[in-house]
Amino acid sequence: MAFEIERKYLCHDFHLNQKSEFSIISETTIEQNYLLVGSSEMRIRKKSTTTEDSTYLTIKKGGGLIREETELLLPQDLYDYLNRYDNKSPILKNRVIFIFEGNEYSFDQYKGIDLQIIEIEFATEKEAMEFIPPDWLGKDVTDDASYKNQNLWLHLNSQ
Repeated sequence: MAFEIERKYLCHDFHLNQKSEFSIISETTIEQNYLLVGSSEMRIRKKSTTTEDSTYLTIKKGGGLIREETELLLPQDLYDYLNRYDNKSPILKNRVIFIFEGNEYSFDQYKGIDLQIIEIEFATEKEAMEFIPPDWLGKDVTDDASYKNQNLWLHLNSQ
């Protein structure tokens, strides 16, 4: 069992190529579907790069800044079965992970949703609370449940 300590920000009209001080680590396409939503969530996720695909089962408990998180590798055939089990549409997003002033940022640009989010993970709660966001980050939505991926997924599948 591990804990995820993360802050989440809106970032309208953000473009990585505008900032020369960013050091890009990776670029991934993510497909994400949910098996359980609520205060505890269970999701399946496929991460695709230009060279490989990886599939995972993730269980999260709690909400806000600190959540319990367990992530396990999932065989591709089991992922495929679970992904089509109830015919729900997955969230699709492009993720770019980059370094800025010593912090690792995850920039998510959603497909089919006009939304860009940046997440920053921290080693401690103190570090997260003392973080001063750069000017180019938008509103802090860490505690706004409407920006949780499971709620975006619920909205996507209610249409």
